[in-house]
Amino acid sequence: MHLVFAFLAVVLAQPPRVVVHADRPGAVIPTSLYGVFFEEINHAGDGGISAELLRNRSFDEPIGNDGKLAGWTIEPAPGVAYSTRITPRLDQRGSLLHALEIESDGLVRLVNAGFFGIHAKQGAAYRVRVDVRSSESMPMSCAFRAGDAVVGEGMVPVTPDAGVVIAALVAERTADVAFELRLHGPGRVTLDFVSCEPEDTWLGRYPGLRKDLAEAVAALRPAFVRFPGGCFVEGGDRLDDAFAWKDTIGDVATRPGHRNANWGYWSSDALGFHEFLQWCEALSAEPLFVVSCGMSHRETVPLDRLAPWIQDALDAIEYANGPIDSRFGAERARNGHPEPFGLKLVEIGNENGMFGGFGGSREAYAARYRAFADAIRARHPEIELIADVALGLGEDWVDDHFYDSPAWFWQNAGRYDDAPRGGARIYVGEYAVTSGAGTGNLAAALAEAAFLIGLERNADLVQRASYAPLFVHAHDRRWNPDLIVFDARASYGTPSYHVQTMFAAARPSVNLAVDVPALEEASVATGTIGLGTWNTSAEFKDISIEVDGKVVDVSPRGGELGPWTVDAGSWSPVDGALRTTTHAEPSRIVLQDPAFQNLADSTLRVKARKQDGDEGFLVQVRTRGSDCVWLNLGGWGNREHALEKTTASAKLGLGPHVPGRIETGRWYDVRIETKGESIRAFLDDVLVVEARDRAPAWFVAGAGRDERSGDLVVKLVNGTALERRIELVLDGVPAIEPSVHIETLSGPGPAAENDFGTTHAIAPRTSELRVSTPTFELTLPAHAAMVVRAKPRAH
Repeated sequence: MHLVFAFLAVVLAQPPRVVVHADRPGAVIPTSLYGVFFEEINHAGDGGISAELLRNRSFDEPIGNDGKLAGWTIEPAPGVAYSTRITPRLDQRGSLLHALEIESDGLVRLVNAGFFGIHAKQGAAYRVRVDVRSSESMPMSCAFRAGDAVVGEGMVPVTPDAGVVIAALVAERTADVAFELRLHGPGRVTLDFVSCEPEDTWLGRYPGLRKDLAEAVAALRPAFVRFPGGCFVEGGDRLDDAFAWKDTIGDVATRPGHRNANWGYWSSDALGFHEFLQWCEALSAEPLFVVSCGMSHRETVPLDRLAPWIQDALDAIEYANGPIDSRFGAERARNGHPEPFGLKLVEIGNENGMFGGFGGSREAYAARYRAFADAIRARHPEIELIADVALGLGEDWVDDHFYDSPAWFWQNAGRYDDAPRGGARIYVGEYAVTSGAGTGNLAAALAEAAFLIGLERNADLVQRASYAPLFVHAHDRRWNPDLIVFDARASYGTPSYHVQTMFAAARPSVNLAVDVPALEEASVATGTIGLGTWNTSAEFKDISIEVDGKVVDVSPRGGELGPWTVDAGSWSPVDGALRTTTHAEPSRIVLQDPAFQNLADSTLRVKARKQDGDEGFLVQVRTRGSDCVWLNLGGWGNREHALEKTTASAKLGLGPHVPGRIETGRWYDVRIETKGESIRAFLDDVLVVEARDRAPAWFVAGAGRDERSGDLVVKLVNGTALERRIELVLDGVPAIEPSVHIETLSGPGPAAENDFGTTHAIAPRTSELRVSTPTFELTLPAHAAMVVRAKPRAH
C-alpha cells in the first residue's frame, strides 16, 4: 500500500509536458512576418523620429486663435521697436509657402522651445540652417538658453544675398534649453526657414533621424515598414487634409506641410515619401506604401472624379521605381537617389469599409479598390496590392486590424487555425491590447505574445504583421498604448516592444508540431438571458427557453415585469411584451428567475420589433452580472450582425461579422442555440452567425526550426499568476548540445510597466540551462514569455 501511494505521489508531481515534434514540420514562416507601422500620431515624426528640434521651422503652421506665431516667441531687447508679418508666396510647384518678415531698430530674439522642450547635451554639435532673404545686411547669431544662462552660441554669417546659411552650435553643458535666433538690428530681414538638428543623427544623414529612436526601430529587425498611415492617409474627416506625397519630397524648406486633422496638430512632413523609402533601404526593409483611395471618414470622391487620385498613386510608384528618364524617376534622381527603390507593396486606402461604414461602406470601397487595382496592375504588374477588407477582387493581401483586451488576444491565439486558405494572404497591419493595458504593461505584452505565436503557427496564411502605433511622445499621448515612449531627453520600449524584439529575433524558418497541455480545466460559462438595444427603442414578445426538450415561456404576465429586472434604460410590460422606449447605450433587461440562472445548453426564442433608432437588437445568453454573450443584430450603424462576449473590463468579438440590417416596424424571429462552446444564432430561421465561446487558454506554446542556425526554437507564454514547472520534450532529436539558451520576459505582476526612471525594468533576461538529454525541465515564471533555443547534435 505504501508503494502505491508513493507511485501516485510521483505521478501527481510530474510537471506538464510540452512536446515538440522535430520530425513533423509545418508551415514555413517567411522572413516578411515581423514589420513596423509608422504613422504621424503622438508626434511620432515632428518632435519624434525627425531630428528637427524646432517647431514651425518654415513658418507655414497657421497662426493660432490667439493671434500668435506657432512655435515662436519674439523677445525684443528693452526699448527696441520692431514689426513682423507673415508673407505668402507660391513655389515652382504651386505650393503655398510662408516666410517671417521682421524689421527692428535693435536686438530682437526669436525663441523656439521646440516640441515640448529641447534637451541639449554637453559637447554635442548642432547644425543650424537659416534661409534668409534680406534687403540689407543684418548680423545674426544663434544660441541655446537655459533660463537666463547661455548654454552655447554661434554666429550666423548673413549678407544681403545670403540665401541658405549654415552655422554650428555646440552645447557647453547638458540642459533643457530654448533655441534663439538673434537679429542684431537695425534692419529688415525675411526668414524662409530656420532649422536646428543634432549633427549626430542616425547614420549621420541630414536631414536626419533622431538616433535613439531610429536605433530602437532598427533593433526590431523589421522586414517591412508601412507608411504613412493610418488615418493620417485619409485626412480624418476632410480629404483636403489627406497625405499628399508630392508635397513631402525635395528640399525640406519648400514643403508646405499640412493639417494632421485626425491627430490634432500640424505636420511639417519632415519625414516625407523620399525619406521613408531611404529609411526602408537603410533598414533592409521592404517599403509598404498606403495611398488614399479618395475616401475619408466622412467624404468620398465620386467615381467619375477619381482619376486624379489614381494618377497620384501611379506617380508615387513611378517616383519609387521609375527609370531616370521618366518624369518622377528623374525627380527621384534629382533628390539624390538615381537607383530605383524597388517598391512592391501598395495598400489601397486605410480601414475603408472595415468597421461597418466608418471610412465608407464596403460597397463604396470595393468600387474604388477595383478602379485603383485595374490601373496599377495595367502599368505596374510587379506591385502586390493590399485591400483593407476581403473583397474577392483578386487582391494579393487583406489587412486585418485588431485593438482589444488581453482576454481577446489570448482567446484569439488560434484565430487563423481554421481560416480558409487559397485566397489572399493576410497582413495583420495593426494590432495591440488597448484596454487593461495601462500605458503599456506586461499583461498587454503577454497577450500579444500569445497572439503572435498563433500568427507564426499560421504563417502559410498570415505572412505580415505590425504593431500599432509605433511611437508616442510622453507629452502628447493621442493614442494609448504604444511601442516606444520618448520625450526630448530619452526613450524606452514598453513590454510590448520587448516581446517584438524577442520574437522577431527568434523567428523560426519553419513551424514544428507541438503538443501543449491544458494547465487548467476549461469550463463553459453559464448564466441567464437578457434583452437590450443600443440607441434604439424596440419591443420583445413570445420569449421562451428550451432546456432538455422542455420549453418554458418567460414572457411578462399581467402588466408586470415579474422575474425581469431592468439593468439599464427604461422598460415596461405592454400586452405581454417587454418594451424599451429610451435610446440608452445600452438599454438592457435581465431575467432573474432562479430556475434559469445557470443555463448552459439551451435554446432561447424571442420575437423582436424595432420601433425607431440607429441600430437593432441585443439578445443575451450566459448573462452573469456584467458578463454575457450577446447577439448584436443590426449593430455598427445597422450594418452588421455579430456575436460578442462582454465582461466588466472588455468586449470580445466571437467569430466574424456578417452584413445585415434590421428594418423598423417588422417582427423578427430570433433564436440562439447554446451547447458547450458552440453558439448558433438564427434570424427568421436562417443561421446568421455561429461561434465558439472558448475560455482563454492562459498558456500558449509554439515551436519551430531555425534553418540558419539549426536551432530548435520554442516559445512559451504564461498568462497566469502561477510559476510553471514545464517538462520540455524535443521528440525526434537524438541529442542536443548541453547548453540551452533561454530568454525570459517577466515582471513583478501583470500591471508592471517601464518608465523613464526604469527603462529596462521589464526587458528580456538571458540565461543558460545545462541539460543532458532532449527531455528536460525548466521553470516558466508567472506572467512571463520565454524563448528557448536548443541545438541538436549527432550522437
